[in-house]
Amino acid sequence: MINSDSLPVATIPLMGAATAGAAGTPGIVPAPAAGDHTRVLTGGATYLSLGDLATKKSNLSASSAPTATSDLSAGYDVGSVWIDLVANISYICVDSTTGSAIWDRRGQDGQPGQPIVHRGEWNSGAAYITGDGVTRLGSSYFCITGNTNQAPPNATYWGILAIKGDTGTAGTGIETVVPITSSAGAVVLSLASGTAFTTSLIENITSITVSNVPGAAITATWHVTQHASAAKSIILPTGFVWATGTSPDFASLGAKYILTFKTIDSGTSGVELVFRRRSL
Repeated sequence: MINSDSLPVATIPLMGAATAGAAGTPGIVPAPAAGDHTRVLTGGATYLSLGDLATKKSNLSASSAPTATSDLSAGYDVGSVWIDLVANISYICVDSTTGSAIWDRRGQDGQPGQPIVHRGEWNSGAAYITGDGVTRLGSSYFCITGNTNQAPPNATYWGILAIKGDTGTAGTGIETVVPITSSAGAVVLSLASGTAFTTSLIENITSITVSNVPGAAITATWHVTQHASAAKSIILPTGFVWATGTSPDFASLGAKYILTFKTIDSGTSGVELVFRRRSL
């Protein structure tokens, strides 16, 4: 039999009312500079651009221009846009300081232009009104004052769209092959006749004259056919040289050769006295 008087007895102290501890020091989020940044505390200070958090306020349907009080306190910030629909002028905020905001004028829409209605070639009997467009003698004009039988150019009635340019000088390409016959060993290559010549060798050529050299530089050709039974030679006169430095071979009977030379300016001194030969 167990004697209960011998068991230990635990003593539990009486619990009183609980008392709350003192409040801790609150965290601090530094105030951002006006219009520049906001700060979000995420264990520490994280800085975010305002543009990353919200779209700047703008006024796209104003009836007047912005003022110095169209500022940060009114919700506007640097980069905000303001459009005055009455004056057709747009602005952008460059300083949103409260009470002294600055808005930069971006430009004013111009008046709609007058459309041009093409009326074809100018006609003395046609009645033209402002905005009509015509062509005459290669140039184009638009009517600025209504008129009849007022031929352009005429600054009172017509504005200029485009003026015809001057005709350029004719080219100097090969157009006609000019036959040249030697006489006493001499040939005359007149560039007034053309820039392509042809000669059948019936004798040795010892004199070559290039005449009527034009002002523009050109390249000319001289087609030479060797004699069929007895080879003839071409000996360049003083001042003329072969491009190779030595006289080429013209010995093949009946063969055809092309000699080329060019001019560099007007006058006989402008002839480059270098002949180049190739066989056909």
